Order: sequence, then C-alpha cells, then structure tokens
Amino acid sequence: MIERLIARLAVAAAALLLAMLLVVAALGFLAYGTYLALLGSLSPPLAALATGAGALFAAFLIVAAARVATRPARAAARRRDGAEDGFSPERLAGEIGGKLGAQLGGVTRSHKGPVLAASLLAGVAVGASPKLRGLLLGLLLPR
Repeated sequence: MIERLIARLAVAAAALLLAMLLVVAALGFLAYGTYLALLGSLSPPLAALATGAGALFAAFLIVAAARVATRPARAAARRRDGAEDGFSPERLAGEIGGKLGAQLGGVTRSHKGPVLAASLLAGVAVGASPKLRGLLLGLLLPR
C-alpha cells in the first residue's frame, strides 16, 4: 500500500516537474515572440526593455493574485446569545480538547523518561509487526 502511494507521489512529482519545464520554455518563446514583434516598431534595446517590463508586470499580477487567493478568510461577525454560545458542541469539544491537551502535556513534561521509553517501544512494535502496521495504516489512510 505504501509502495503504491510512493509510486503515485513520484509520478505526480515527475509530471509536475515536466509541466513546469514546459511552462518555462513556453514563457521564453512568448517573451522572444513579443520581442520580435516589438522590433518592427522599436529599436532592439527598447524592445527588450518593453518585453522585460511586460514580464515583470505579469509576474507582479501573478503574485498579487496568489496573495488574494491565499489570504485567510475572515469569519463572518455574527452576534450570538451567550446561552447558545456556551452550549455549542464545537465550543465544548474545543474546550475539553484544550484542557485534555494541557493535562497530557503536563504529564509528559513531568515524566520524560517513561514517555520516551513508551514512544520507543511503540515505534519498535509498529516497525516489527506488519499486522499492527497494517492496522494503523488502515486507520490513518482512507481506502
């Protein structure tokens, strides 16, 4: 199962690399075509300057569009009742998880040796037992 996942990842990475190389080549030809088209009306240095400025402007537009697309969405400000907010399942689950995480963090910080030993034993068990490894992978990876 892991071998198939790694093979799919390798194929996807190779395809992405090939696509990026083709895009770079296409942009080079596009820039050279723009330069040749501008040679009819401008001197060669001005045509090169105009082509470079156009490429920089296109890069600026791409970066600006990426920043807008990756900006975190702002949560809609809604006014809620205090009673509704206190009993929402999401909030309660978050509070319980936060308290449980803080308690577990305190226990692991105060018992570093046993926690390290348990982690090492769990790693050895998962590495040595194919059935246990398969069970954990079945829980983590959807089929």
